[in-house]
Parts: sequence; structure tokens; C-alpha cells
Amino acid sequence: RPALGMVAAVGKATQETLTEFGIDVSFVPSKATAATLVKELPSAEAATEAGRPTTVFYPASAKAQNTLQNGLEERGFTVLRLNTYDTVPAS
Repeated sequence: RPALGMVAAVGKATQETLTEFGIDVSFVPSKATAATLVKELPSAEAATEAGRPTTVFYPASAKAQNTLQNGLEERGFTVLRLNTYDTVPAS
């Protein structure tokens, strides 16, 4: 498995799933929303000062709003969004 940078999860359920797969989660916001993650994630400047890259890989639903991407970009992060799934009604 390739080495990962720091991993954030939008909520506790995602954190638990990642942990089950052996992925350590460094950050979970106090409320499981994109807006809260944007607000509470330590700044890009703090990452730069610590010698860490400020690129965020963001796997998302094709239907996800741009709240997370736009908010992180406004805070100085470079965001690589990859639409990895789509939500469709069950048939």
C-alpha cells in the first residue's frame, strides 16, 4: 500500500470505516458536514510551515456540491477532486 499523507474524514462513520481498512485518520470535524470540515481543518499555512504539502485529494459523488472544494481552495489548499461514484435510485 502506498504511503498516505494526513487523512481527514467528514464524520465518525467514515473515520471508523477507514480505520477498519488500516487507514489512520488525523482529523474529523465536530459536525459531519463539508462546511464544518472547511471551517475547522487546520490551515494550509500551518501545513506549509510544518513542511507538509497542501494538496487535498477529494473523492466525491458526481452529484456532490462544491462546498468542500471551494471552501478549501479559498483557504489556500490545492484540491484534486475525483468523482468516484454516483448515487442513483435502486431499481
